[in-house]
Amino acid sequence: MSLIRKHGLRKVTASEFNQNTSAAQRAAQDGPVVVVNREVPTYVLMTYQDYQNIHHASEDAAEPFISLWDAVQPSGGGIDTDLVLPERHRPREIDL
Repeated sequence: MSLIRKHGLRKVTASEFNQNTSAAQRAAQDGPVVVVNREVPTYVLMTYQDYQNIHHASEDAAEPFISLWDAVQPSGGGIDTDLVLPERHRPREIDL
């Protein structure tokens, strides 16, 4: 199995992962391994202890991770329906 190191992460192709899962598991003992499919990251393989460390770190943070949906919600809650589209996205009147 050829592990590619990029930006500090080890990567393995999906086909290599499928052919030699045990080698990927051994590699994950030293840190997360990113599984890529057609050069697109699709999965991350890590030990359960690494997962627990990340999970507990997010719970202990002053501001825990929130979803993108929660981050874009107005402070009053609900959805802002008074959106104004830029001119190029507004429907045009058609004269038939």
